[in-house]
Formats: sequence, structure tokens, C-alpha cells
Amino acid sequence: KQWYQRRVRGGEQTQKEKEELLKVLEELAGRLEHELRAVLIFWDNHSQDEEHSGFLTCVDFDGTIYDTTKYSALQAQQTYIYAKLYNCTDVYHTEETLASAKLGGEFLLRHAYRPADSRCNHSLTREGKPLSLRPDMVTEVYF
Repeated sequence: KQWYQRRVRGGEQTQKEKEELLKVLEELAGRLEHELRAVLIFWDNHSQDEEHSGFLTCVDFDGTIYDTTKYSALQAQQTYIYAKLYNCTDVYHTEETLASAKLGGEFLLRHAYRPADSRCNHSLTREGKPLSLRPDMVTEVYF
């Protein structure tokens, strides 16, 4: 906090303040990495729909699927995370991560995206049939 206040006022931070900030950032990075791994393990174990492709996103904390509706925005977000991790990190540049990205991407292209009007359906059945034909601008950001 002191370092931030000093920077806002235009002063320079001391070496000790730099070291303290670096320590805080390293601890935060470790916590974020731990949380990311936990989310990916959960997704890998409970979210991937090997039968119909894409992801089951209505999943309770214990892994129970409570709805098989596939919301295109959530499909796109999960696909983006896998693709970004595969393309931008060494740790996650694995065949498993790439396969997960493809699982979501193929589902989105095959079922969510509407080539006729270049829009995306908001929600789909587990098999990929449209439930809501209203356009989904959040999903379209990913295309």
C-alpha cells in the first residue's frame, strides 16, 4: 500500500519496498497458479462432454451435472482458456490442453455459430440443437 501511495504521489520506491512488492507478487502468482490448476482438474474431470463434444457448464461444486443446457458464452470462455493456455504457456502446451480446446471449438463451430447471419445462438441442447435463437453477443466476441 505504501509503495502504491508513493507511486501515485510520483515518488520512487525504495529497494526494500521493491523487494516487499516482489514477494507479494510471487505469493499471489503461486496462489493463482494453484487455483488455475484446481479449476482445470475440475473441468477435466466433470465438464468435458466426450459424447457430444463441448463442455457441460452447469456443474455443481461436487461435480454433479444439474443441467445439460450448453450456453454458448460459457462454451466460448472455457474453449478460450484452454486455447490461450496451450498457445501462451510452456506448462500447458500439451496434447491434453489442445484436445480440450478443440473439443469446445469444434462444438461451437458446428452448433453455436450460424454462418447464414454470422451470429451465435445463446443456448443449445447437450447434442447441439438450438434452444434460444436470440443472438449472443458475448459468444460472438470470441469469433
